[in-house]
Amino acid sequence: MFAKVFVLLAALPAVFSLTLDTPTNVTSGLVSNVTWTATDSDPTFTLELNHPSFGNSLALANNVNPTSGSPLNIEWPIVPADSGYTLSAVNITDINTVFSTSGSFSIAQAPTTGVSASVSTTFTVSSSSGVSASHRLFWLYYWHQFC
Repeated sequence: MFAKVFVLLAALPAVFSLTLDTPTNVTSGLVSNVTWTATDSDPTFTLELNHPSFGNSLALANNVNPTSGSPLNIEWPIVPADSGYTLSAVNITDINTVFSTSGSFSIAQAPTTGVSASVSTTFTVSSSSGVSASHRLFWLYYWHQFC
């Protein structure tokens, strides 16, 4: 009888208390915190980003220690602005074993940045004749303008 109970208990899946919080104010391409609650018995996990449009989940962080890593700063990948995203904490050796899934959240569009350029030219004029550099530049300018 004891052997049957032991086999039955061994066949039950482990129960983890890891709970991923639902992220807020997430913007594609920017950094924000991901938080969770855990106990000492929760295993190390991989954090994945899920969306119905993805063929596969995107790994955001690997080998996350649940008892010392919350909050975790995540640089969000560039993804389409949409709702329906979730996070999953999965087993590091078997991504099909999901420990916890967050609630659904939205990711805002990545900020746009303009490209600007400026050109700066610096030059130095030295003089060994005792005439100041600014005096030489004045005469050089004058000569080019009026001669």
